[in-house]
Amino acid sequence: MITIYLTGVLLLVVGLYFLFCFFTNALAAFLHVNEPVHDADVLIVEGWLSQRFAESVKEEFQKGTYKYILISGFADEIYSRYDGKEITKSDTSPDAPLASIRLQMGIDSTKIKIVEISNSVKIHRTFAMARAAGKWLQNNDPSVRSVNICTSWNHGRKTWCAYRKILGDTFNVGILTFPKETIPVHKWWTTRGGFRWQVWALANYLYAVLWPISLIPD
Repeated sequence: MITIYLTGVLLLVVGLYFLFCFFTNALAAFLHVNEPVHDADVLIVEGWLSQRFAESVKEEFQKGTYKYILISGFADEIYSRYDGKEITKSDTSPDAPLASIRLQMGIDSTKIKIVEISNSVKIHRTFAMARAAGKWLQNNDPSVRSVNICTSWNHGRKTWCAYRKILGDTFNVGILTFPKETIPVHKWWTTRGGFRWQVWALANYLYAVLWPISLIPD
């Protein structure tokens, strides 16, 4: 009788463990979304994206039908400081912001547009980048109606939500989250950093979904 009881408890624990693994990995895959638009007109890159993904951006741009790359970001993230280190526009270190080395990407510089946002904006920064990109397109290329957004790691779902809310139904918005390999990030919950990383990303996504656009300053 005890053997049957212990076996049942063991099977329950194992089953709960595998169920937990399934849901946590599903959460990681959900946040790391890749749903690009076929034949999008413009490739929009978040300004904080690092140089380690430059080749991914270049590959996507060259294989697509994009007219140009539009980098939308804050001046401090694009040019001045990153991870506490001074950088310049010619910095090619792996963690340098992508826009700071844009001339080293092997792409015609006329095909790369920069939208700088004031460093005074401290909140709703993803929404601010989306709004700045939308305004730039409205003023400079109003014929554009389909875009793909480039971001990284578990920021994909929040970025996608923010851009779709800001650009509205008149735009067909796709998302590319680098690295493009499908997560799960196995056992991310076993480290403090991994747990905090995923929970924070989920909270940010929920904020992007629930926060009213009317409360986001222009």
